[in-house]
Amino acid sequence: MKIYRLASKVLVFFVLSFSISSSTYSTWLHSGSQPPSATVAYSTPPVVGYGAAQPFAADQSVVPSSLVVGMTMTPNGNGYWLFTATGEVFSYGDAANFGSASSLALYGPIVGMAATPDGKGYWLVGSDGGIFTFGDATFYGSMGGKIPSVPIAAIASTASGNGYYLLSPDSFNYQFKPNQGERVVSQSDAIISVAESQIGPTTAPGSFCNPYGPCEEWCSLFASWAWNKAGIPAPEYGFTGNLYDWVAQHQRDLAPSDMPAAGDFVFYGSGPGSAATSVHMGIVVQTWGNGSLLTIEGDSGPGNAGYLGVTVNGPFLASHSLEYNGDPIYGYGEPLN
Repeated sequence: MKIYRLASKVLVFFVLSFSISSSTYSTWLHSGSQPPSATVAYSTPPVVGYGAAQPFAADQSVVPSSLVVGMTMTPNGNGYWLFTATGEVFSYGDAANFGSASSLALYGPIVGMAATPDGKGYWLVGSDGGIFTFGDATFYGSMGGKIPSVPIAAIASTASGNGYYLLSPDSFNYQFKPNQGERVVSQSDAIISVAESQIGPTTAPGSFCNPYGPCEEWCSLFASWAWNKAGIPAPEYGFTGNLYDWVAQHQRDLAPSDMPAAGDFVFYGSGPGSAATSVHMGIVVQTWGNGSLLTIEGDSGPGNAGYLGVTVNGPFLASHSLEYNGDPIYGYGEPLN
C-alpha cells in the first residue's frame, strides 16, 4: 500500500527551474541580513528567471521544513508564492502571505495553488482533492475524503474567481510509449498495456478488497497479475518481498542504481526481508535518460487506506525516491526475454 506523502503526479513540471540537491554553493530561500541557523544547499538558486523574468527577494530568511513543489504568480506579475508539500507558503515581491496549511492534518500532500483575481487570497489543493482557502478565496467544493478517491495534480481558478478546476491525470485513457533510447524487453508493450488498462479507483466492496486477489494490501497482487496477463507466469504473492525473492531466483533482479526497462517491477523500501523493509511496489512504464521513472502502482494514491486504486506515479528521479515517495527503491525485477 502506498499513500502518497510527498509530491505526486505532474509536480515535476510545476517548477522546472527549482533544483534541490547537494550543493556547489549555499543560498537561502529568502534574503536577509543574517542567514538562518540551518541552511539549505542548492546546485542552482531556488528560483531562476529567463528573459524579462527576474526572481524576487523577500524580507526574511526561511528554511522550508518540506519539499518545495510549486509556485504561483500574483495576478499583476509582480510577485509569486512558493509552496511545499506540507502546505507551507512563502511570499515574494508583492505577494502577501495569507496563511498556510502546514498546521492542518492533510490526507495527501499539497500539489497545487491558484491565486484569486485580486491577489488577496489563494487556494491550495491536496493530492486527495482537499481544498484549503486563504485570504478572500471562497470555498466552492472539494473531493477530499470521497471514496473512491481520485488523485488530483493541479488547480486553476476561473477568471472571475467564482470557481476552480481540479486536474485528475489518472482519468485519461493512456497509451504510454517508450521514450527515445529507453530500455525495453520483449514483453514491455504487453505489460504496459495491461497495467494502464487498470488505472483508476478500485470498485471492489470492502476494505482492501480488489480484483486481483483476497482483501489485503494488494500492490504485489496487482503487479504479478499484470505480468500474468502479459504472458509471464508469476506467483500471486501478497507480500512484495516474496515476489522480489522469486524474481531474483527465476527472472532477473536489478540493483537500485541500474536503469530498469519498461515493464519491470520496482520495489520500495530497504530490502525484501520483512513487511517493514519491503513496503510497496509498482510497474515501470517509462524512463528518461536522467534517471527519472514513471510507474503504475496498485493499492496506491491519496485517500483512505483500504480504499485506494491503481494510479500513475511520477515522473520522479529514482535516486530521489525517498524524498518523492517517502521510501527509497531497493531493486527492480525484470522478465527474462
